[in-house]
Amino acid sequence: MDKNGNVTMHKMSGVFQEGNKAHEALMNEIKSNKDFSHVKVENGQGFDLTSGADGKVATGTLVKGGVSQNLNQNIVRKGSDIQDGYFAKTGFSLQNLNERSNSGAFPIADPDTGKPITVQGKWFSDEKGNVISAQYTNIKNGEVFTAQKVTTGGKETWQYGVSKSQVGPDGKRVFSFKSVSDREVATGEFVAKEKIGPDGKTIYQNAEGGQNVNWYHQYMQHEKIGSEQSVLRPVVGFGTDLTNLQPWQMTAIRTGGQIHTGIEGSLKMTGLKGGLFPDKANNAGNLSGRNWKHLEPKKPSIREIVEDIVNKQQ
Repeated sequence: MDKNGNVTMHKMSGVFQEGNKAHEALMNEIKSNKDFSHVKVENGQGFDLTSGADGKVATGTLVKGGVSQNLNQNIVRKGSDIQDGYFAKTGFSLQNLNERSNSGAFPIADPDTGKPITVQGKWFSDEKGNVISAQYTNIKNGEVFTAQKVTTGGKETWQYGVSKSQVGPDGKRVFSFKSVSDREVATGEFVAKEKIGPDGKTIYQNAEGGQNVNWYHQYMQHEKIGSEQSVLRPVVGFGTDLTNLQPWQMTAIRTGGQIHTGIEGSLKMTGLKGGLFPDKANNAGNLSGRNWKHLEPKKPSIREIVEDIVNKQQ
């Protein structure tokens, strides 16, 4: 159909039959067309033809006895083409192709050894024949749902999961196995990445929120084994969802942290931390040998401060 809505192409299909004048006219038209001189037209032959606006056959296919003939190319396809069942197409299809490609199994140079290896893939070239893109492989990829034995809680047990494997031409296998599920959700004001165990329970959660900006120029070595305990346990007990704390809990945490930081900072600045007032000072003058411990200010108890905040909220 052209831009004015006029039909420019017609589709015709059926089986050529003697005595059918329309069919005989089509057979004669094909036989008289020098472009189709290679085509053998006979009675009982199936046809699928397209004609132009002038009514003359432009292209199409003739099939009989397992032999398919293309009208506009000197191609004969032998064999069987069987369709069993119902087949239908509907809708609109528009294709604009600009492709020069080769596909199949070809030898290439191994990028590591330089020796030739055979791979399967598809290569795309430009107008001058230069390869501009390619995808190829020489491995077998497999993905199955299976089970593997693992030790958990001191006991061996079977866990089901997804196993992905790649097998090279030499038969060697590289695989990965995963029995936990991943979930990424928004909870409170945080984005939480969770690992879900085989029993459906969340066994690990990493939640982040706010804005994080860093600039580093450092070299550090860390060797640390130990445990850090917080005095804020009365505020946030074990099992509490840390991504959905109550306002009073957040206030208590911030207040406790600010007081602790302030005390630490003031002690460092005034020299009260680290023993500026030793039991046996080595300073010269009348400070020598004196005990100044009684002059140190008493440090506020963080636990007492936090417990006071908690009691006020209750």
